[in-house]
This record gives sequence, C-alpha cells and structure tokens, in this order.
Amino acid sequence: MKKHFQLIAFITFYFCSSCFAQTSEKKTVKAGESLSSISYYLFPRFSDAIVKLKDGNTLKSKMNFNLTICQLEFISPQGDTLVIAEPSTVDSIYINNEVFFFANNVYYQVVAATGAVKLAVERTASYIPVKIGALGLPNHVGSGIETYKNFFLYTGLKTLVASEDIEITVRTTYVLVTGNAQFNRANKNSFMKAFPANEQKIKTYLKQNRVSFDKVDDLEKLFLFCSA
Repeated sequence: MKKHFQLIAFITFYFCSSCFAQTSEKKTVKAGESLSSISYYLFPRFSDAIVKLKDGNTLKSKMNFNLTICQLEFISPQGDTLVIAEPSTVDSIYINNEVFFFANNVYYQVVAATGAVKLAVERTASYIPVKIGALGLPNHVGSGIETYKNFFLYTGLKTLVASEDIEITVRTTYVLVTGNAQFNRANKNSFMKAFPANEQKIKTYLKQNRVSFDKVDDLEKLFLFCSA
C-alpha cells in the first residue's frame, strides 16, 4: 500500500511539473552591492534596437534585456543605463532579430508565431529581504515584492546599490498568446485550445515525443508541428 501511494505521489508530482511551463532561479544580493555588479543580460552586448510605439512613432536606441530585474534597458545619450519609463506605450521592440512586447506589466519575448497565436517567454523577478536569525541562519521577511526600486538606492548618476540583503527570484514561464489577448501557460491543454483543429494530432505527437513544457526547444518543435 505504501509503495502504491509513493508511486501515485511520484506520478502526480511528475505530471504537475510537466504541466506548468515555469522554472525559477534564486540569488542573494548583499547590502552595498551594486545592481550593475550582479546583473547579467540576455544578449552579449547592448545592440541597435527599434521601438515601435502604440501611437505610430518609432524610436531607436542601444538596448538589452536585464535578466536580473527582468527589464529592457537602453543607453541614454548621456551614457546612462535606463529602463523604459512608460512601457505601456510600447507596441513592440526589435533587438537582434528578437521581438518583445509589453502586457500585464511584464515583457514577453516572442519565441514563435503563426497567424494569431504566439509562443512567448515571460520573465518576472521578485525580491524578499533576508535577515540573519538567532542561529545565524537566513530568514526571509515578508512575501515577494515585484519591483527592485524598493530595495536599490541611487548613490550616483549610474549606480544603484542594495540597501539590505535581498533574495531575488527570477521566474521563467512559457505561455501561448491567442488573438483575443488570452495568455495561458504552455501545456497540453493550452496547445489544444490554441490549435483546436489539430487536437488529435497534438495528442498523438505528445504520445510519440517526450515534451518538457519548461524547455524552449521542445516547445518550439511542438509549436511548429501545430502550425504546419
């Protein structure tokens, strides 16, 4: 009976893990560390980017995606590294043949698209203060806060410094975006919903191919199969 229960628990855990297309990464920033010293980026360098605004205007700048705070950054004429002040005014951003758009207070990177359906990656960051307890062990105080501005202070024109020890959690989630602006985590059900005419083909594909819904290569192959 115990073995039977353990098997069910394992299957349930594996099923749930494969259904949710999300991974997370954590790092602790010490008080006094600068944001620039712990930041890492999606692209190896800031590259020429085109920003298309919803009002029809177009802007150009050197840009990159900061994977620590999950924000698109640009280089100002004065050489400062800044984030977009009003991302809700942005329609789309093109960098290094990649396309980004802003929705639900998050930047999405398009992985693949066909017609009215997009496969996109959503990256979000949350921040929790870390205090050292009586036994010298770290204690997390409060729940995750979704803006780095609560914990980083300006110490000059270009430098943001952590005001206290912080644990940063970056979550990566793969989603399917349909033409009616619905965002659903990438899994078996959302693929069949996005491509209803291929429902049986999708079921067969998933039986014949091992698909991890938190791996971009697997998702892209499945997406291309559905859109063929």
